[in-house]
Amino acid sequence: MFRVTSQYLAEYLASVLDAWIVSETEVLAARQTVKCLQAQYQKGRPGGQECVFEGLLRCRVTANIMATFAAHKSKLPGLLNSSHTVSRHVCVSKKHHDHVIPNQDWKIAFDQSIDKHGRLVNIPAPGKQSPCRADLYFFASDGIVSLELKYVGPGQLLNVPNTVAQMRRYRHHKRSVLVGYAAQPSRAGLEENVREVEARLKRYGQQARGLVVRGPEIVRVEATEIGL
Repeated sequence: MFRVTSQYLAEYLASVLDAWIVSETEVLAARQTVKCLQAQYQKGRPGGQECVFEGLLRCRVTANIMATFAAHKSKLPGLLNSSHTVSRHVCVSKKHHDHVIPNQDWKIAFDQSIDKHGRLVNIPAPGKQSPCRADLYFFASDGIVSLELKYVGPGQLLNVPNTVAQMRRYRHHKRSVLVGYAAQPSRAGLEENVREVEARLKRYGQQARGLVVRGPEIVRVEATEIGL
């Protein structure tokens, strides 16, 4: 758990992520890593653009957290975690930092977060047997900051009503953050989109924030590319 409040942590995450421009080199490195990890952890199933994006984001955020909070990598699973087995292992800058942790350590810490926070992590969904979960959870001193990630390809925009409905699942978290990846020359269109989602959530009284990062188009990892 972080020894800072959810408000501080959400503002810190915004400072790390908002207006981030992802390079072509980073995307290619992350995609190659995801290709290998899909074979190892997902039986060779395809990996979507959001999986690659999440891996990039986790690498960036984790490196910053280790530097800012002087956090040893062994402490990371108790600070941020999710059920996603592939993205947690992506690192595109191994010469500069090391956040490679055994999968079992991530799983144990995530199971402990479910035991502690219950329905705030495993969110009941009407009509579904399995619970819904955010893409990434951060554990602040006063509660949860959740991240929901969206990859938005060239010429596309978010479906605002659907995104608002999805973000409303996290209304009991202390803070919820939507991060959109604009695979577009300009972030302007998605920026307006994300601000509309943020405004609607705030009208409900939800402590929500919308961020936009920009980078090159990400090509999904197809099963035919993965060697088992």
